[in-house]
Amino acid sequence: MNKYISILEQENEDFEIIYWDRLGSPDCPEKYKSIVFQKPSRLNLSHKDKIKDFLEFRRFVIKNINKRKYDKLIVLTSLTGIFLFDYLQKNYKNKFIFDIRDYTFENFYPYKMIENRVIKSSYFTTISSEEFKMFLPSSNKYILSHNILREEIEQANEFNKPKERDGIITVSFIGAIRHFDIDSKIALKLANDDRFKVVYHGYGVAYEKFKAFCQERKLDVQITGKYDRKDKIKLLANADIINAYYGIESYANLFAMPNKYYDSLIYKIPFWANPKVYSGQRSIKSGIGLNADLESESFANDLYHEYMEIDRLKFERDCNQELSKVVKEDELFISKVQEFIEIGGLK
Repeated sequence: MNKYISILEQENEDFEIIYWDRLGSPDCPEKYKSIVFQKPSRLNLSHKDKIKDFLEFRRFVIKNINKRKYDKLIVLTSLTGIFLFDYLQKNYKNKFIFDIRDYTFENFYPYKMIENRVIKSSYFTTISSEEFKMFLPSSNKYILSHNILREEIEQANEFNKPKERDGIITVSFIGAIRHFDIDSKIALKLANDDRFKVVYHGYGVAYEKFKAFCQERKLDVQITGKYDRKDKIKLLANADIINAYYGIESYANLFAMPNKYYDSLIYKIPFWANPKVYSGQRSIKSGIGLNADLESESFANDLYHEYMEIDRLKFERDCNQELSKVVKEDELFISKVQEFIEIGGLK
């Protein structure tokens, strides 16, 4: 949302935001005009209950679009597009951007067919990882959009090892806590090792279970809960390693490019991910990633030594080179949004 807002503001476009406040924590800053669907909906609801809630959200969205009569739409996330597919086809063909940020239910054939119809009806479809083409319908409408904001790049700083501070390596996770099996394993292997400090910022479906697990086993893990996006820089200031390690059991993790990857590039913090997933492979290839294997008995030692052997100048150079590549790739996306604003299928 913030990325599109940034472009719309630069183009002096009038816009409104329709969104669902599912968890009682508004996502939209007050300075923007917004229409909020206020219905609590827990993250761990059954599929049946989730569908019911999404259908209510669909009715709310359509009602407000009809009332406001917008010229064009930007449809954020796959599920929103799926639940609005017939309305978009009929009323906004070639007048909306469809933004796909994650793998959802593409293994379910009817879902994928509906998604294909949404993509075909869009002015263009944004994907946040080139690897999404592995599971999405074939199309020439895909435009890559990295999860990075240009204004954040100005915050870029230098790489500093913890030995220049207190000697303890802080391994920080910032985001949705959803993968209990992986997070509990990380906590068991690192939390009570004097060389490391383990920190989790965020909330998600596994938050309560993970927190209870650490408390029951007296694992020294700092778990802070929900955070405000504007505080991210402050949270990253104390991070030595960005924890972006996800398992391969979930198909969604294989192809995604998490925000954490771009945080690593901008703030010069080594990125630790599973080398069996795309983000881990790209980070190692680009020189910003750590390759310690969580499943190895020597994992803690491997992670410690790999980190301490990082060459500061080389690491910073690799971050800057990869960041330049990302910015160049992102320029096409920005130009396509500007094109959409100017004509957007209204020729």
